[in-house]
Amino acid sequence: MTAKTTFVLLAASGLAAFAMGCSGSTTEPAPLGQDEAMLRRMKSCGELLTELKSDAAYKVNHATDRQIEMTRRFYSQGGYGGFGGGLGMPGAASDSRAESSGAPQAGAPSAPNSPTSPSPSAPKASDHSETTSQVAGVDEADFVKADNERLYVLHGTQLKVLRAWPKESLAELGQATVEGTPSEMFLDGQTLVVYSQVNGASLFTATGTPMREEYNDYGYGGGGFGGGVSVGRAESVPTMPGGGVPQSSAPYHPLTKITVFQVANGVPQATRELYFEGHYEDSRRVGPEVRTVLTGAAHGPKLSSNLELAPGEQYPQTADEIIAKYELLRAKNLAAVAASQLDDWMPVSFEKVGSQVTVARPTCSDYYLPTTGSTSYGLTQVESINLTQPNAPVKSAAITGHTSVVYGNGGSLVLAQQGYVDLPWSDIYASWQSQQTSNGGSGWGWGSSGSMPGTEASPPDTATPAPSPTPLPAPGRVGTRTSPAVTPVTPPALPARFVTSRTHVHKLVFNSPSEPGFPIYVGSGTVGGSVDDQYSIDEYQGNIRIASTESFVYLHQAQNETERLAQPQSENHVRVLGPATPGLRLPLRGDTGKLAPDERIYSARFMGGKGYLVTFRQVDPLFSLDLSNPDAPRVTGELKIPGFSEFMVPMDDNHLLTIGRDATDQGRVQGLALQIFDVTDPARPRLAHKHSYSNSEYGHSDALHDPKAFTYFKERGLLAFPYYAYNNSPNGMRSSLEVFTVNAQTGFTKAGSVDHTSFFASQPQGYSCGYYQPSVRRGVFLEDVIYSISYGGVIAQKVGQLGVPGSKLPLSAPVAPPGYPSCGDSPGVREPAPTPVPVPGGG
Repeated sequence: MTAKTTFVLLAASGLAAFAMGCSGSTTEPAPLGQDEAMLRRMKSCGELLTELKSDAAYKVNHATDRQIEMTRRFYSQGGYGGFGGGLGMPGAASDSRAESSGAPQAGAPSAPNSPTSPSPSAPKASDHSETTSQVAGVDEADFVKADNERLYVLHGTQLKVLRAWPKESLAELGQATVEGTPSEMFLDGQTLVVYSQVNGASLFTATGTPMREEYNDYGYGGGGFGGGVSVGRAESVPTMPGGGVPQSSAPYHPLTKITVFQVANGVPQATRELYFEGHYEDSRRVGPEVRTVLTGAAHGPKLSSNLELAPGEQYPQTADEIIAKYELLRAKNLAAVAASQLDDWMPVSFEKVGSQVTVARPTCSDYYLPTTGSTSYGLTQVESINLTQPNAPVKSAAITGHTSVVYGNGGSLVLAQQGYVDLPWSDIYASWQSQQTSNGGSGWGWGSSGSMPGTEASPPDTATPAPSPTPLPAPGRVGTRTSPAVTPVTPPALPARFVTSRTHVHKLVFNSPSEPGFPIYVGSGTVGGSVDDQYSIDEYQGNIRIASTESFVYLHQAQNETERLAQPQSENHVRVLGPATPGLRLPLRGDTGKLAPDERIYSARFMGGKGYLVTFRQVDPLFSLDLSNPDAPRVTGELKIPGFSEFMVPMDDNHLLTIGRDATDQGRVQGLALQIFDVTDPARPRLAHKHSYSNSEYGHSDALHDPKAFTYFKERGLLAFPYYAYNNSPNGMRSSLEVFTVNAQTGFTKAGSVDHTSFFASQPQGYSCGYYQPSVRRGVFLEDVIYSISYGGVIAQKVGQLGVPGSKLPLSAPVAPPGYPSCGDSPGVREPAPTPVPVPGGG
C-alpha cells in the first residue's frame, strides 16, 4: 500500500503544466498486437540462465527508470520537500516477511470405520451424474466423486469411501487421512488422485534443500514501485474466519501435494506421493492422463526495494540526490541479478517413497520464457502424470508468468496470463489536475471517468515490442551508470483513453508423436481486457474464442452526463484467434466489436459455431453470437431482462439452462433465479421459463460462483444445487439441497428441498470456527436417487419421494489440520449408524 500511495502523491503533487502537452491526440491506441508474449523453449541451461537474467534486468531497469522519471517531473515543477512514504522512503515495507507456520502434518491411511465391504455381486446403479465440466469427456476435479456404487468424499483431512447403492445400504466403508489440507480429486476406476496443500519444511530438511523466499521482481507487476509478492505464505494457505492463519513456531513452506490412492475393498491406500512448489490452480483428466497447473514458486536473487541511507544520513532533499540513490539501488539489484546462479531461480519438487525422499528440479529444456518484459511476476508449472504408468517420471513444463484461467479439452490446455500494462499515470494525473484547476476546482477531484481503476502497472497497450534489456554491468563497473541532469520534460501526445489490462494466452498440446503426454507449446496470442473464468475461453476447429472485458482510463474527466455516456468505463469483446502459425503466433482472425458498454461479463458459453454471453449492470442482456465464420464473428440477437445469469449450461442445441439472480427494473439485485432461454431463433432469443426465489430471506448458493455445485443430470432431466439462507427460524438459517425436474418445454418443477439443518443443531456455525460451514456442499444422482452431502452427513432420497423418509448417514465432525482451532467441535470419529436412519424430506 505504501508504494501505491507514493505513486499517487508524486503524480498529484505537481506538473499541472504537463497537462497542456497531454491532449494532442484524441484517438485510442491501436489494437493490441497478437504476438507480444511469445514463448521460447530453452535449449540449454546456459540459455535459460541468460534469459532469466535478461528479463529480470529489464524489469529492474524499467522500474527504476519509471521512478526516476517521476522524480524529475516532480522536482522540475518545484516539488515540496518531503514524500509520503513508499519505496525508498524511511519506514517503507521490506520485501521479505518472516515465515509463518501452522503446517499440517502427514497422516497415514487409517483403518475403515466399518469392516463391511461390498461383495462381488453387490448391486450397482445403471447410471450416475458426473462432476459438472466444460468439455464432454474431459473430467474436472472436485471434492466429491461417484461411480454406480460408491461416493468418494473429501471430508476435512479425511478421504471417505461410502457405499451408496442401493440407498438403503448407505454406509461408510473406509477412510484415509490426507496429508495437509485437501481440496479436490479425480476418480479413475479404483484410482483416486487427491490434491492438498502441505507444509513441506520437513522435506527440505530431509534432502538438505534450502527453503527460499519467493522472488520479488522489483515491483514490475505491482501498483507502483517496489511491489512484488509476499514470501513465507502462499495465497493458497487456507484462512480461517477473520483472516487468520494457523500459527506455530515450526517453519512453514507450502507445497502442493498430489497423492495417488488405490481403493481395495473400500479402503484407500496411498501408492504415490508427489510434492511441488507452487499453488494448485486447476487441473483436467483425459482418460488416465492427469494434467495439473500450478502457479507461484518463482524464485531468484533477493532484490531490494528501499533506498539505503548510511547511519545518521539525512534523507535526500533534491532530485539529483534522490536520483543518485536510485542509481545505487539499480546497481545493487543488477549486481544481484548478474551474480545469480541457475539453482537460485528453479523450483523444486519431491517424491516420497516410504521414508525416502528425493528432490528434483525441472529440466532446462522444459522451460518456456515469454518475450522479455511482457509479463509480470510469477511462474506456471504444468505437471502431467499417466495413471497407467504408476512409477513413470512426471512430464513437466515451466512457463514464466502467472496463469489465472485454464481451459482444457482432450488434446490441449490454454493458459490465460494477465499481461503487463504500463500506463503513464503521472501524465494522466497531471491532465486530471489541470482540468480540475481550469474548471475552478482547488482540490484533487475524481470525475466519473477519472476514478483510479486498480493499479495495473506497466508496458504500453500497443503492439510495440519490449525494448532490449539493458546490459548487465560489467565486472568492476557496478554502480557507474549516471543520470542526466534534471530538465523539464515535454511528454509526447497521449491518446484519449487507455485499456487498463490485457491477457496473453498460451496453447499447449499433449499429442506430440515425439513426446506423447508431454505439454508442448504451439503458440501464443494477446487480447485486450481480462477474462472472467474458464467458460470465457473455448477451442473449436483449431480456433480459440475468448470473451473479455476491457476497462478504460480517460485522459479527460467527464463533466456531465453526455460526456459520461461517451466515455464508457468498460466494454466487452469476443475475439477469435486462429491456429498457430509457423512463427508460433495465434493470430487475431475476428472480433465482434464492442458489446455492452459500461457492463461486464457475468457468464459465457460456446456451443460449436454459436456462442452466448451475459452481461449486467441494470438489466441482463443475453447476446447470441454467430461464430461459424471465425473471420467475422457477429452478434445475431439480444434479449434484455432484469437480473443476470452466473452460469449457463446447454440443455440441447436450442435451449440454455442458467442460474443467477433476479433484479428489479432499476437493477436492484433480488433472490436466486433459474431460467431457460430458447435460442432456436438466433435473432430473437427469448426467456422460455423462470423460477425465482423469494427475496424475503437472504438466500445464497455455491452454484453462483462454482459451476461444480450445479448438478444437471441431463440424461434424466434432473437438477440439484445447494441453498443456504439466513432467516428467522430457531437456528437462524436453512441449509438444504434444492431439487428440480427440468424440461425445455414444460420448464421447472420443484421436487423438494433436502434439509440438512438438523445435522447442525448443536453446531449452527459449522466446525472449526466456521471454516467447515453448515451449508450443503453437493448433490449427486445415482439413477433417480439424490444424495445430498454436507459436513454433517449424507441423505439419500428418491427424487419423486422427497416428502417421505429416506436414508441418513451422519458423518464424523471434520478433522481440521493441526493448528486450526476446534471451537468446541467434538473430537474423534463417530461410528456411522449401523442401519440407515429415516429422515423426513424437505418441502
